[in-house]
Amino acid sequence: QAFKDINANGVIKGDIRVGVEYDDACDPKQAVAVANKIVNDGIKYVIGHLCSSSTKPASHIYDDEGILMISPGATNPDL
Repeated sequence: QAFKDINANGVIKGDIRVGVEYDDACDPKQAVAVANKIVNDGIKYVIGHLCSSSTKPASHIYDDEGILMISPGATNPDL
């Protein structure tokens, strides 16, 4: 709810979107589609993906595009 309030009330100055949600369903193919949408939407920082199976393919896209990503749940040591 806090993200929605911040976005609705313009608490943060500038063209910043806070708390935009995407769902990759922990599916690698869907994660690639989500990552490409994030790139196209101009998002610069990502908290997620949650599953290692979706984080790994998405991380390659973010790396290529210079997008900072942290994952609160992915545990694959290759990440």
